[in-house]
Amino acid sequence: MAVAPERDTVRIGLLAVSQPPEYVPANSADGRDMVARAVSEIDRLADQGAQVVVLPEKAWTADESTLTDLSGPLTEVATRRGIHVVAGLVKTAGGISVNAAIAYPSGVEYAKHRLIPGLEDDLEPGRAWQRIPGEPWALAVCFDLDGPDLVRENRNRGETLLLVPALDFTNDRWLHSRMAIMRGIESGIGIARAPQLGELVASDSRGHILASARTDVTVTRSVLATIALDSGKTVYARFGDWFAWLSVAVFAASFIGSFRRRSRPAAGSSDG
Repeated sequence: MAVAPERDTVRIGLLAVSQPPEYVPANSADGRDMVARAVSEIDRLADQGAQVVVLPEKAWTADESTLTDLSGPLTEVATRRGIHVVAGLVKTAGGISVNAAIAYPSGVEYAKHRLIPGLEDDLEPGRAWQRIPGEPWALAVCFDLDGPDLVRENRNRGETLLLVPALDFTNDRWLHSRMAIMRGIESGIGIARAPQLGELVASDSRGHILASARTDVTVTRSVLATIALDSGKTVYARFGDWFAWLSVAVFAASFIGSFRRRSRPAAGSSDG
């Protein structure tokens, strides 16, 4: 008898606090105000059972001397509430800037792999894979989910959930969020994605949207969802793009065969 894949659940909070239009230095007055309001909202979400709270991409900027203005308060609230908080920021260290997602209280840091050409040329792409310590929950950032490879690799590494700070461009909110959901369906992985100018979306490995809300820099928005996580892999996660390449091969063979039949002289014909 077939054994059904194990299913676990995790209570996810997605949060975007209002902010100035530009990325905010963590040690500025606006930056500290954002952190304080984020901590207050994280406490509220924890009161409702959130085990993880994900914040947007590039919400702050920080370097080695100013990171504590962000990491200190987020580490404190995450430790005090016994939860994980994932923050998105542009982090500069040693003259190199990355588009980072940092998980607190562990301090695990992920740098965005897939940078947007022309918009993120000043950033260094990441190459390492990161998960929340002790959990099969991986970190990713926004554009990372526009292609299937990174998501599939995370699933094959045993991850069952992606925690994704994001940004978006308002007009692409529906398209970009649904692309992320499709990545989850392809590889059988839950998605918790928090953009600042798009749509907060939590979805499970079957593509069910469990919570969503539009976001904008002028408002503070949050959602809560309980995501069921599957331990089983999809066919795509196991075998990749084999069906697509098979389709290409069948089409090519059919086209070549048709071309040869059209160019072959008809029976009984002659040149004289």
